[in-house]
Amino acid sequence: MAPASEEPAAYLEHVAVLREADPKTDPGVARLVAAFRGVRAAADPRAADDIARYLESQPPPRFRVQAALALAEIGDRRAAEHLAWRLGQDTLSLYKDVPELRRDDSERVASARYLADLVWLDPNDEPLARLAEKAALGWLSGQPSPHANGLRVLSLTGSSAALARLRATADPSDPLPKAGAQPPFPMAFATAQSGLRYLGAATRRTGALDETTAKLLRKQLSRRPKGFDGTMDGITSGGNAILGMTLRALAVGAAQGMAETRDARFSNDLMAIASDPKANEQARIEACLALAAVGTDAQIAALPAKVLSPHSTGPAGEVERLCYLEAMGRRSAGERTVDLLPLLGRKPDEAQAAARALGRNGVVASARPTLTAALDVPSTAVAAGLALLLGGDERDAALVGAKLAASEELPLAYSRGFDVVLDTDLERGNLARWVKNARASGASWAPTLLSRALSAVEYDAGPQTLTRVRLRMRLYDAARGADAAKRADALLVLDALGERGVLGAARQPR
Repeated sequence: MAPASEEPAAYLEHVAVLREADPKTDPGVARLVAAFRGVRAAADPRAADDIARYLESQPPPRFRVQAALALAEIGDRRAAEHLAWRLGQDTLSLYKDVPELRRDDSERVASARYLADLVWLDPNDEPLARLAEKAALGWLSGQPSPHANGLRVLSLTGSSAALARLRATADPSDPLPKAGAQPPFPMAFATAQSGLRYLGAATRRTGALDETTAKLLRKQLSRRPKGFDGTMDGITSGGNAILGMTLRALAVGAAQGMAETRDARFSNDLMAIASDPKANEQARIEACLALAAVGTDAQIAALPAKVLSPHSTGPAGEVERLCYLEAMGRRSAGERTVDLLPLLGRKPDEAQAAARALGRNGVVASARPTLTAALDVPSTAVAAGLALLLGGDERDAALVGAKLAASEELPLAYSRGFDVVLDTDLERGNLARWVKNARASGASWAPTLLSRALSAVEYDAGPQTLTRVRLRMRLYDAARGADAAKRADALLVLDALGERGVLGAARQPR
């Protein structure tokens, strides 16, 4: 990374173009497009005032939008009114003379996504919530099918109007497809999946889970008719693909909605789906991931025993084992995770899932001796190395690097260890530990793969996941905070992410 003294150069070069731009004359389209691309890539908070001043000059619509997105990239509230304005503009009318911008509605989709991030970053800003909600409701009312980003905005505003729209989307009045129904897939049920998730998320804004929402989520989670085989094999071989995929969408959406509530009263509902061999495999996995969010400590601590003795056998039992292991990759079972150590010698998918469960949230001390010894056993070395890189300390990581320097399997397993970045990963210090361990390992591939995985965090990837904007601004706040340890960790992670703009801004005196 460039020295701190050089970091402002990139954003200043691009901002200079905005300072010179005169909206009353030819804006130099190609030059401005390149400048905004650079400003957004730099994501430097020091550019905020210049971007805001450019917006005050009343630029052409396409650059008004680009400026607003650039401001939102660094979490600046001043972007909100411009993003809300863009949601209300019909693309074909707005760009009747700009053919290349009429091809899709990507600007509005992006505007909604960034508007949601701004509301998420400042949940106590009621005027912002109302502005965002009005814009989202107006946009969605003109759409044949509500876009997920619009629903995401509504979930963060929490008004009665927003909840009514989310409930209507989450519970279509259309009847379920009949057995043997042919394509197309019913659009109302396709959007119901997002509606269910964001209905659950709305409870975070209101502060309480109401019984109407709880009842609706339970209804859709268990919509599968009794005796119906909802597995992928069952719905394809039985000629019930449309019905089966409709039920899958409802169950997945309901599980995600339950995860968003973080309410423990759903834990038994989710456990029932996870252990049901006739439930759809994707729905079972999603139920387990939700269980990590809502389960009690006792329920999570009981998962290792369920992995070792699943409710079902055969392929369904394998799904159940992997399902519980993925749950423990998101929330540690504490001391009981040591019970998973015998799984390190299983086939790669199961062994690596066990390794993530053992390490992603920190290796418990009692497991460390067995893991370090397992590095010397060919059948367990890769899984043990993965667990220690994810959850050990820097000495463990150095040991892994020394013993498995020539492994071709470990880099592949390691690259799959960061499927999502959760808000809890930031809160628990997981990100900083991963960066420290990757660097301490001495393996050239580890920092590269980790940086690539963390840099891929761009969009919302499911319940409790962070977008790049949310992650960037949380790290920026920590890097300027009073807690010296958190400040150092935040700077470390920003460096690994390649966030030169935020890093340079955070290092300047406040």
